[in-house]
Amino acid sequence: MKDRRHVESLVDALKDGDPVIRSWAAGVLGGMGAPAVKPLIAALKDADRNVRGGAAIALGFIKDPRSVEPLIAALKDRDTTVRRNAAVALGQARDPRSVEPLIAALKDRDARVRKNAAGALEQIDDPRTATALLTCWRESDFAAIAGASSFFIQRGQPDSEGTLIRALNAHGDAEMAVVFLNCGNPALRAAAVGWAEAHHRKLTPALVRSEGARWGSRR
Repeated sequence: MKDRRHVESLVDALKDGDPVIRSWAAGVLGGMGAPAVKPLIAALKDADRNVRGGAAIALGFIKDPRSVEPLIAALKDRDTTVRRNAAVALGQARDPRSVEPLIAALKDRDARVRKNAAGALEQIDDPRTATALLTCWRESDFAAIAGASSFFIQRGQPDSEGTLIRALNAHGDAEMAVVFLNCGNPALRAAAVGWAEAHHRKLTPALVRSEGARWGSRR
């Protein structure tokens, strides 16, 4: 219900003394569009990490250019979940301003931050992203490789399947497994089936937000 009265009420809730209420308010504001951007940017500096993390995710849903610089700053937050969420949000924004900060985040000590930063980079059409992701490949950073698996699948380099499968087994999730299942490569398809059996998961196309990558489509 994108009524301005509801936005104002939720903005007031961002000032509540209970961090749980502030966190819920941040999450709901993600569906309110442009009027919620400034309050959510302010919430990126909340004392509670869950509020900051929720604000980052909400800003990713809105995709407003005003949020890019604050989200870049959030990549250096002291809390790993906030950094992870900021990386996801920047990938949704697809703004070239975030390329260099996301490349820097590929050196984060937290594997999930690196994974999300790589996933964000593969969504941004910029020549710097390929160079950075190929460096992750050479350095065998399996978290980053998992995050950008669609990029590597589309390259479809011969004998790269083994590295991709190691990334799936070490840092993969159901969405990554579905991409493997449908990418057209028999080895990756078999790996996806094995992953699903090992994790007792049912793989469905609905787990993937897009049609997914096809093996060798960018050779």
